[in-house]
Amino acid sequence: MELPLALQINVAARHASDAVPHTTRAALQRGARRVYRYVIPLFFPALLCVLFYSPLLLVSLGSVPLVLFLRWLAFGSPVPLTRANALVLALAAAVLWAMVRAPSVYDTGLVAARLVVSITLFFLVVDYAEHPARLWNVAAGVVLFGAATALLAPFLTTPSPDKLVDVSALFHPRLFGLQISNPNMVGGALAAILPLALALIFNSDKRLRWIGSVSLAPMVVMLWLLQSRGAWLGAFFGVLLFFSLYRRGLVFMLPLGIFVVILLYAYAEDLAAALPFHINISNVFISLQGRQQVWDFSAREILREPFGHGLNAYTAYAENLASDLLTTPQRQHAHNLFLQIGFETGLVGLGAFAALCAYALYATWHALTRAVKRDLALGVFAALCAALASDLLEANMWGNKAALVLWTLFGMAVVLGRYGARRRHTPRGKSLNAGEA
Repeated sequence: MELPLALQINVAARHASDAVPHTTRAALQRGARRVYRYVIPLFFPALLCVLFYSPLLLVSLGSVPLVLFLRWLAFGSPVPLTRANALVLALAAAVLWAMVRAPSVYDTGLVAARLVVSITLFFLVVDYAEHPARLWNVAAGVVLFGAATALLAPFLTTPSPDKLVDVSALFHPRLFGLQISNPNMVGGALAAILPLALALIFNSDKRLRWIGSVSLAPMVVMLWLLQSRGAWLGAFFGVLLFFSLYRRGLVFMLPLGIFVVILLYAYAEDLAAALPFHINISNVFISLQGRQQVWDFSAREILREPFGHGLNAYTAYAENLASDLLTTPQRQHAHNLFLQIGFETGLVGLGAFAALCAYALYATWHALTRAVKRDLALGVFAALCAALASDLLEANMWGNKAALVLWTLFGMAVVLGRYGARRRHTPRGKSLNAGEA
């Protein structure tokens, strides 16, 4: 049966219209892919503008939709496909719900902006490090960022005078008009970066060894001066874990280090009394006891409100419900990363974030045990462990500037998991470890 003339004309016109845009769309897609691949390194410094306030903060936020649109135009999807996407989506949904319930619009906007930029940085790392050699470039960039943070820390923050030793005279914040940061946040970021610097030092590439060696000293010195107990714990655990796994003969270092920490905690007052200079060791025990009260309050509130209290809502609830139990510093945050996330986003956000951490640790361990870029996999694994260990005592890396470091480590872990999957399916041929120690 022959179609009516009008219908034939419509069908022919539709076929013609589909054919022309298809060629144009293909050419546009090829051009977008070239642009995205060459321009993607420029997005990293643009996203780092979230470390500052306006107008640089607006540059960082404006880069996010540009990245997503350009990738969608190039590959048909705004984000790369990974096994962690479902967890990131669940966490993002919980954060969106927490934004609706947030008590303060201004503070909520800053926290949400840093989380959005951190997640975008996560996807950028996954895209950029698709080739194995580029993953070392990401590690070198993170280590250089840590060294720059350590050198700028005297002008960004100052430790409290009631720490172990009063070194506030060495710090001069606001000298150059920079935004003041929390010393615990800076220390937590440095603690997570230290294992990556060690991985660079043990690499065969002279450039990477130089970057790791030069960056290690300022980070260690500044980590000591900041006197963040959570950062010390994370750095100590991360470095011990790196060396104990790097050589089998050094496995004894990890249990020995844990035993030394227990002894120091048990006899801290006696050791402080024997020193020729004064140390405020009593403040350490008072701080740890106060954290237990904060943790109890946070855990009770999570059980009372399993859907979360809202983004950046901890201070408001602590001042209203526990002002007679918690001091002013204790009412600032939950002093534990997981409790802070659970308090703000509820059990859904807490579960998604915990699963994301578990996946990142599994992916890096999988690459480590199968000798897929072993040195770097070891550095990322130890860095993740250091970050999570320090965040047991602090709420770092959530909605603040240090969150960029944690999400970059997540991205590196996902890439290492991809390399491990490729290794399973390619038992023959060139190894991914070619060209590295």
